[in-house]
Amino acid sequence: MLKNHIGILPYSEFRKIIIDEDSDKIKPLFSDNVRDFLGLDKKVNEDINKTLGEKKFALFQLLNNGITIIAEENKGRGDKFILNNYQIVNGCQTANVLYANRKLKDIDSIFIPIKLIITEDQDIRDSIIVSTNNQTQIKEEQLLALTKFQKGLEEFYKSMRDGLFYERRKSQYSFDPSIKKKSIIDIREQIKTYVAMFLEEPHVVSGYFGKVYKERSSQIFHIDHKYEPYYLSGLIHYKFKTLLSSKKINKKYNKARYHVYMLFRKIAEPNEKVEPNSIEIKKYCDAILKIIRDDNEFLKYFNNVTNIIDISGINIEEQKEIYKKSTTITLIEEFHKRYK
Repeated sequence: MLKNHIGILPYSEFRKIIIDEDSDKIKPLFSDNVRDFLGLDKKVNEDINKTLGEKKFALFQLLNNGITIIAEENKGRGDKFILNNYQIVNGCQTANVLYANRKLKDIDSIFIPIKLIITEDQDIRDSIIVSTNNQTQIKEEQLLALTKFQKGLEEFYKSMRDGLFYERRKSQYSFDPSIKKKSIIDIREQIKTYVAMFLEEPHVVSGYFGKVYKERSSQIFHIDHKYEPYYLSGLIHYKFKTLLSSKKINKKYNKARYHVYMLFRKIAEPNEKVEPNSIEIKKYCDAILKIIRDDNEFLKYFNNVTNIIDISGINIEEQKEIYKKSTTITLIEEFHKRYK
């Protein structure tokens, strides 16, 4: 069943949708947006905030694209709506600015354009969410944030014990002071580390990202892929940056970090790599995770990696060398000489 309703809603009613009456906090209704709230200082939100601050309430519904809500069920009748399991899938910025101005005098006189979709069909729901978000200038990889795999990967990160967070939606952790920026792996970094480490193409990810996603999108984030190799890729990036900031490794290796990640995996588990959708991948990744989580072991393996890089004769401080496929081939050949 699919029902579509379009209209306007007074703020006095809209606040019931977005604000928790007991805590006076905004409800968590935006997990199906590609971006979280960006803050009042961003251009798009400054304009909305200014319109409200100047009390141009009559203009608001003319200047604003409004809110799109998807719900599984409407238990109300006629012009009364009682929504079950609903999300705001477009209008996150507008909703948050309206929430920030909730105590503004006479704000209840504002009318907000609303598009309400009622459906229990998950495929229809996903199609609407992607289509709605795709109407704005959003990078293709950001739309990945809306997929089932991405949501599962976010929860998998949270379930692990290393304190990492997967940012599938832009800025979703920006306003949480308990989460440090260095502990966040965003979609772009996830793609780069995974492609370098498991597809063995560090020279590709060291360059133009748009090309990476366009040419490798068919090989990443499959619904049947296990989460472990993605998490492992994110964790080694975090651990490498930690060693770098603590000056336990030479900063010259930062330019070749994606080559480092690839070699680390190969040295830690020198057998042929396991496919990301196989049942053996968890055991394979767990063995490497054990090494990464032991600081002494991690540093030992890292030194083995840098020995290969140093012996190869490649000048990793020369940026153009990092972009060459021949550099990756040379490093893999050096690996085979010592571990095969």
